[in-house]
Amino acid sequence: MQFDLDDASEISEHDLLLVPLSTLRAVRVDSKNSDTLCISPALPTAPAGGETIAASLVYRLNTRPTSSFTITRAGSFFCEWAAGCWVDSISLSVSSGSEPRLKLAGGYADKSYAHSDALSQTVGTTDGTTIYVEHPYKFRAGTDVPCWVQIDDEVLKVTAVDLDTGALSVERGVQGSVAATHELAVAVEPYTPTPTLSDASPSSGLLGKLRYADSTSSGLDLYATQIEIELENKCKAINGPFGTAIPQGFVSGEKREVNVRLGLYLTQDQAEQWGAAFSRADVEDVMLQIGVSAGSVLAACVPKLHLKPVDIGIEDAEEIVVTLEGRALCGSEGNDELILAFL
Repeated sequence: MQFDLDDASEISEHDLLLVPLSTLRAVRVDSKNSDTLCISPALPTAPAGGETIAASLVYRLNTRPTSSFTITRAGSFFCEWAAGCWVDSISLSVSSGSEPRLKLAGGYADKSYAHSDALSQTVGTTDGTTIYVEHPYKFRAGTDVPCWVQIDDEVLKVTAVDLDTGALSVERGVQGSVAATHELAVAVEPYTPTPTLSDASPSSGLLGKLRYADSTSSGLDLYATQIEIELENKCKAINGPFGTAIPQGFVSGEKREVNVRLGLYLTQDQAEQWGAAFSRADVEDVMLQIGVSAGSVLAACVPKLHLKPVDIGIEDAEEIVVTLEGRALCGSEGNDELILAFL
């Protein structure tokens, strides 16, 4: 399926997008020609002209640590940031009637932190790039990750710390705040943005779509009751020749596995059309979506899924419950087995 954008300069192949229909639907960009995008899975209708397409932040299994996750741990008087995180394992579990759970485990390349402190000098201008604090050892700005602080209503990004002078090199008025002047001894507090929670209704099911291999069909719309994705990546950290506090790199696991389990329900017509396919074929372009509002959507894309055989009986019922299990494989383009997108 193709559609044109006013400006697709910041969109790349294999990115995941949110397209507005009756609700927002996640799609993957298969190819791009100037401002024309070819997407999958196919949508029931094309978006209307003038609608806004939302781009995503994408994590792939081969993503380099320096452009990977940044994880925040916040306490009452401190905050830590770990950046360049590589993932040893991912566990995503979602089911109707309960909240989604996403667990990531692994290592990190760099970290920063900030604790509560106070200004040791007045901040008399709105364009200065240095502030002074009473206890500079309470702050650390890593090479790959800064730390963020808040003074009054202004948020500042700390890029360097001088332990001898107490000077913090900062960028002013970030995170939508406005640079301002600040009095002596005003509190300097760690800053963390307020997270946006997914608005997926636990009782309404989960969106998804798939098609089976070598099929020209537009695919099957999924209404899942359960989604489970488990990844074992088995990464190894690399330290310097004499050992270092922070790893110098990593090696991806040679035998990583991504296993997927889907609980869904089919109509009788869908069961008759897809029952044989599920028992003998791989499925492709599996797109799973949690949430329907921009800013609170998690999408998981599996380019190819090798299913365990499953026998779907044609029952005399309006809905037929089916469980699909299998191992994710790389797609025909050789891309990752699993792509996570935060939209």
